[in-house]
Amino acid sequence: MNRLGATYAVGDIIEQQCRNCDRREKINDAGTKYGLLQTYCINDCPVGKELQDLSSYFGGPMRKYKSKNARGRTNASERDHS
Repeated sequence: MNRLGATYAVGDIIEQQCRNCDRREKINDAGTKYGLLQTYCINDCPVGKELQDLSSYFGGPMRKYKSKNARGRTNASERDHS
């Protein structure tokens, strides 16, 4: 697959699977923050993992996400210590 093929694949996955996701609807209906949905999609959802795999076609390293506390700050135990 090339970059263009990966772009179409990502679009198809989002349109066919993410837009109709039951988990997404539950989180949105509960009125919770977007961050909770994003955390689920990145860390737990098999479709999210598939999207992450496709990101390799767009270049650049995979980003590692750190959890944040209620104020949007990275937890002290997860900070990079130099």
